[in-house]
Amino acid sequence: MNLGLGFLGERLSVAEKVSYSRIAERNGFSSAWAAEHYFHRDAIVTSAAILAGTTRLKVGTGVINPYTRHPALLAMTTATLEEMSGGRFVLGIGTSVKYWIEDQMAIPLGDPAASLLESFRIIRGMLDGNLTTFAGKRFSAKDVTMDFNARRSKAPVYLAAVGPWMLRKSAEMADGVVMSTGSTPHYIRWATPHIEAGLAKSGRKKFGVVCLVSVGLRRDAARAMRDMMPWLLTPLMRLGRGKLVLPEDSVIDEARAAWNAGDREGAFRKTPKEVLESICICGDVETCARGIEDYRGLGVTDLVLTPISFDKDLLPKLLKRLSR
Repeated sequence: MNLGLGFLGERLSVAEKVSYSRIAERNGFSSAWAAEHYFHRDAIVTSAAILAGTTRLKVGTGVINPYTRHPALLAMTTATLEEMSGGRFVLGIGTSVKYWIEDQMAIPLGDPAASLLESFRIIRGMLDGNLTTFAGKRFSAKDVTMDFNARRSKAPVYLAAVGPWMLRKSAEMADGVVMSTGSTPHYIRWATPHIEAGLAKSGRKKFGVVCLVSVGLRRDAARAMRDMMPWLLTPLMRLGRGKLVLPEDSVIDEARAAWNAGDREGAFRKTPKEVLESICICGDVETCARGIEDYRGLGVTDLVLTPISFDKDLLPKLLKRLSR
């Protein structure tokens, strides 16, 4: 299992992300991933900066969406960053969040899964050097190609997936899957057969499984857990999510009721400690290093540590502690 370092747009300047990426590279990490949460730092600019500031790291978006950038533009961006970096860029795309896309930017979401697969077909066709024409319900492209990409781009395209159908389609069509933060070891074990079913249908054996994991790295673990509460509970409280990531969904019934009533603090207090610990890695350097071991042997190819609440002086120490 390779280790990666993930970055939220909300956390750290671009310069700091480049600096930490260099430290990660020196300590044997294999990748860095830039998330894009609206309205914070841009993931493409961040990825380009990290690529320019490193020499070996694979750099990916974890993830961006096809609504705010047309799939044809995403293909252009991907091929350009692959050319610039000598083949180190990975495009990770997902369906984003309805509130950002539809409510705040007035961009119709439509069928998110179908839209994601339509965008993938356009992107992959263009990266493969084809004269691409595709007419979908959401996205279309007519006679588009990239003259500078005549030799075909080998840039991999990963799809974000949660449910069984999307996991299978990702494994059937894409180069890898991105599992969002909050993906517990229990969830990964559940997801694996669906990924394997998609791979069996495609006949491919090489496939990336990226798992993003939220990290609270502080001397004061309780403070770290509290700081991370919105990032931990927001996905967990989504309809049906608990049944996927937890062995027993009923353990968060009281927390869910508080959350649905608008009582965020109450939801945090009512979420069992073992549940919170299962959906993140939290503690000091040694505790976080031990937490990573829970993900070994599960078939994850890249475990991406995404610091959310952290003492800045501890992050280089954790990267060094995990040195290979």
